[in-house]
Amino acid sequence: EDIKGADHGLFQIIKYSEEMEDLRLRIGYYPETEPRLKDMGGAITSKMEESLGVKTEVNFVKAEELLAFGPPHKVPRIHKE
Repeated sequence: EDIKGADHGLFQIIKYSEEMEDLRLRIGYYPETEPRLKDMGGAITSKMEESLGVKTEVNFVKAEELLAFGPPHKVPRIHKE
C-alpha cells in the first residue's frame, strides 16, 4: 500500500505448495495505472524482498478480475493454486 498505484490494497498471496520458498503475489490494478505496471512491479518486488528477505514474484490482474474471486469489494487474501 506504500506504492502509488497499488495503494488500494487489492492483492492475494498465491499459495502454490505447502512449503513455499518464494512469495507470489497477485495484485489488482485499475486501467489508469496500466502504463506504470512495470515500475510498480519493480518497486513492490524490491520492497517485499528488502522487508521479508524472500524472493518475490508479482503478477498484475485487472482489479475487477481480482474482485471476482470473492464477495463484492472483498478479495480473499490467500489463493491456492
